[in-house]
Amino acid sequence: MKKIKRRIFNRILLYLLFFIPTSLLAQESSVTLSGTVKSLTTEDGTSSANEALPFVNVVLKESGDSAFVAGTITNEEGLFTFIDLGT
Repeated sequence: MKKIKRRIFNRILLYLLFFIPTSLLAQESSVTLSGTVKSLTTEDGTSSANEALPFVNVVLKESGDSAFVAGTITNEEGLFTFIDLGT
């Protein structure tokens, strides 16, 4: 009886040693953040223009301490992309 319990225990331990590390590695992910920077008002400040803004600096910061995370510049159409942000 002890041999059977020992064998079952060894098999369970073997499965845990092989499958848990594999499943943990499968959980890796990357985050991509993209968007468009648009103007809120026209130059005279009277109405909404909603135009894309080219070559604008976009900075991503931590919410707690405003530490720099990443930065990029919008393209000619006002589009920006942050690729492979750590989670």
